Amino acid sequence: MLERSPVRFERPQEFDSVVRHQVVRYGVWAVLLLLAMWAVVSVLGRGPVSVKQVRSEHLEARYSGIGRVQQIQTLELNLKPTPGNARSEIWLSREYLNRLTVQRVTPKPLEIRNEANRVVFVFAAEKQNSKLRFDLEFERMGIYTGQVGNTVGNTLELRQWIYP
Repeated sequence: MLERSPVRFERPQEFDSVVRHQVVRYGVWAVLLLLAMWAVVSVLGRGPVSVKQVRSEHLEARYSGIGRVQQIQTLELNLKPTPGNARSEIWLSREYLNRLTVQRVTPKPLEIRNEANRVVFVFAAEKQNSKLRFDLEFERMGIYTGQVGNTVGNTLELRQWIYP
């Protein structure tokens, strides 16, 4: 009887590199697709980066993390009253304000002061939390960073991405 020898199939080395290349290619496309879907949902809906909220002891800020050039974005501030003060002061850093236009401030400030590194907005103090609204128009695309604070010493970091 004839003995059968096992048949050996040897893959060419090119086959391994082709398979590896295809896996990497499809993996990259899958990651890019997930990133694009995440960005669309975040921009159009209430996604993880569309609305940001930061707070400290006496100050809270709520704003849009992503916006468009020449579109009005709202910065909402909640300021807790400090006892004995008839006026509340909020400041925005000059580095932040230099790249945008403040369209409207509600309620209207009693006074606006320019200081070296910031612009101070003075409001009449209220017994409860003061709700302030800044309507901002961004002039260029890019990442905007800045600070907002009050006279009690609370400072909040703002970070926004503005696209065309």
